[in-house]
Amino acid sequence: MEKMRTILQEMICLESNHLDIGANLFRESGMSFAENIEFAIPIAYRLLTEDRPNRQRFCGLIGKALMDVWGLDPDEEKAIRVGAKILEALIRANLARLEKERDGNNRHMLYICKIRNPNVLWSKLKFDRLLSPERKLPLHVPSECEIGPNLIKSRADVSMKSIPTRYIVNILKKQGSIGWRINKKVLKVQKALIDQDKIKAFNFQKSFVETPSKKQKESLIGKEREARTILHLADMYRSEVFYHEYKIDFRGRYYPSSYALNEQSSDTARGLLILNESKPITPETFKWLSLYACNLWGDDKINIKARFVWVDKNLFRVLLYAKDPLVNTGWTKADSPWQFLACCMEIRAYLKAQKEGREFLSSLPIFIDGSCNGIQHISALTGDEVMARTVNLLPNTEEQQDLYGEISEIVWNKLEKMRDPELEREFDRIYALVRNADYEELKEIREKEGDLYFNMWKEFWRRYADKSIRRSIVKRPVMTLGYGVTMSGVKNQIRDDTPDIVKNVKGMEHIDYVWAGSFGKFLFQTCYEELDGLKNVIEATKNVVKMQKGERHLQWTVPVTGLIVKQAYIRPKDKRIRLTFMGKTELWGIKSFKEGSINYSREVLSVAPNFVHSLDAAHISMVIKNSPFTVVGIHDSVGCLVADMPQLFSIVREEFYNLYCHQPFTMFLREHNCNEVFEKGNLVLTKELSNYAFI
Repeated sequence: MEKMRTILQEMICLESNHLDIGANLFRESGMSFAENIEFAIPIAYRLLTEDRPNRQRFCGLIGKALMDVWGLDPDEEKAIRVGAKILEALIRANLARLEKERDGNNRHMLYICKIRNPNVLWSKLKFDRLLSPERKLPLHVPSECEIGPNLIKSRADVSMKSIPTRYIVNILKKQGSIGWRINKKVLKVQKALIDQDKIKAFNFQKSFVETPSKKQKESLIGKEREARTILHLADMYRSEVFYHEYKIDFRGRYYPSSYALNEQSSDTARGLLILNESKPITPETFKWLSLYACNLWGDDKINIKARFVWVDKNLFRVLLYAKDPLVNTGWTKADSPWQFLACCMEIRAYLKAQKEGREFLSSLPIFIDGSCNGIQHISALTGDEVMARTVNLLPNTEEQQDLYGEISEIVWNKLEKMRDPELEREFDRIYALVRNADYEELKEIREKEGDLYFNMWKEFWRRYADKSIRRSIVKRPVMTLGYGVTMSGVKNQIRDDTPDIVKNVKGMEHIDYVWAGSFGKFLFQTCYEELDGLKNVIEATKNVVKMQKGERHLQWTVPVTGLIVKQAYIRPKDKRIRLTFMGKTELWGIKSFKEGSINYSREVLSVAPNFVHSLDAAHISMVIKNSPFTVVGIHDSVGCLVADMPQLFSIVREEFYNLYCHQPFTMFLREHNCNEVFEKGNLVLTKELSNYAFI
């Protein structure tokens, strides 16, 4: 740190050209060189370990963060000039380096910023520093908030920010008044595992293998550092009550400003959090704790009655995990291990108190989630009864419907009909060539085998016979359809997710890049063929944007909350600036958003998912407002104390129904003077939604 401070000071103070804008901004910042470096190091670490930024992006983000702290308008050009000084200091201090790489289209050469030694830079972090203006430490008292653009989590100009209402402010205050404490039992286990250097404990994902790839090793290192950060913060607040300040994004979704140690963070953090209030658990409400434990373990496809008694059937091992989690480590196999362990400990404490005839007061928040929430909203918007059934919106359904399972069955039935004897016969030979080939060898295989190679994706994917694997493969793409994932996005999801899903399928572990893309396209097209309501919403909302002909940003009013949502997508203007970097005068290309124009294509593509997100946020807001007890909202999930869950279970359904009594789609179309006749389906929503709509 001292070396970097000295380097930066020499660069700024010995700058021969006092017209250098970046150097002048540092001189006038009002902060010492040491303070600027201490602030910049955590941001640099996060960018270099969580991202692969090119140098312009790296410099722009660090420069904007510093200029925010200095109280200056984060102009893109000035921000890059400021960030370039930090990057140069990092390189000269041997903490970072630049590597040339081609962009994704293989057209341009980029300078990618990379970390030299993560452990060295990590050792220089000061945990109690702000990691950015948005990432703060928890508060000791509830925050105050008033109506204004500062409540919107966005760097857009004030004129382009969404407009919050008193309704939104009251929800922000209600969330900000929730007191949190640290679960010391879970903290003790986490510290023991860190101290014993059992870092695997913080990478419980089923994707972990004994001989991890380079990518998996990097993920493991990142999880270790995340865990150490969370533990440091938890230690700081272990004996205190703390609060979070909340903001909303432009669609109305709530986000805590506190870094890492919050209810929207990772499982490691969420397992440490309890509320600063408590209510007794009774034999009647205990079944909700059982249901929550079942969900956290991963048995979230069994019926609700089975979940209510899940703990009874698994009591022996639940008590073993809670009694000595360092010895009985089976809890690490749960989908959400730290939250599951906290749940096991709560179960053990309750049963012990019950045995001793004592009342047990619980502070553990438990949560329920929407069933493919984006598709739920689209079903309600369009009245698509068929789609509504698959996401559990119809009343009185005894069994849980599974959209992911249904889509996977349709997809693989289609693949079966596309079965080709030649592809079957040649598969083993082609796959043997592909699985061990490097990039140049793959090019040769594609040229030599031609259509045989390019059609082989059908046979490859058809061979995955396990229904649970099929379901897992399609789950994320289907889940994100309601939030506007594109065909390109689905292709990337298949490429990114499938290797971990199929890693234990002997002989079928390798996923060819082209075959993954072909399957992603096939899956995307199949979903659009099967889900009529989805297609209808996307087309109707796109038409509203097209009516504006790119002359202004689209905005709409959200029912009930009154939030005015403003889309503010800008196509930046490309500029070139001259600056001094590493002793040389260079021309850098930058993107100026202030001089840009409306990004019409992005406005068109984004309106449907943003509209759905805004309704999702409104629903959660209504639940929080109309619940006579503390409710924690996390996007499409809501939580409360165990004692309050029976009531919350009803409220979340009632408020979904109440939201759609306002006819939000009709309201949206009328607001934009759209005369398009939209034919709704036969779905009739009631307050009596399926038990599985939110569970």
